[in-house]
Amino acid sequence: MPHQTVNTVDNHSHLRLNARMIVCVCNAMSEADIRQKAADGLRNFDALRAETGCSDCCGCCESTARQVFAEAQTEQRRQFVLPLAIAAVA
Repeated sequence: MPHQTVNTVDNHSHLRLNARMIVCVCNAMSEADIRQKAADGLRNFDALRAETGCSDCCGCCESTARQVFAEAQTEQRRQFVLPLAIAAVA
C-alpha cells in the first residue's frame, strides 16, 4: 500500500487574531475596536456590550469577543503595573 501524505491544519490559527478581523459581524466590531474600548477604560464585557452592542444580536461572536476583551484588559494591567513594580524596586 503506498504512503499517503496527509495535509494537516493548524487548529489554533483562530487564536492568532488579526487586528482588522471582524469579531462581531452584526455590529462591525473588529478586534482592534474591542481592544481600543478596553484601553479607553471599559471595565467589563457587559460594559462593552452595552456601549457597542457587541455580541448582543445573534451572540455568535460572544466567546471570541470575550477572549479579545480579556486579553486587552490583561495587557492594560501589565502596562500599568510593570512600571510601578520597577519603580518599587529602584
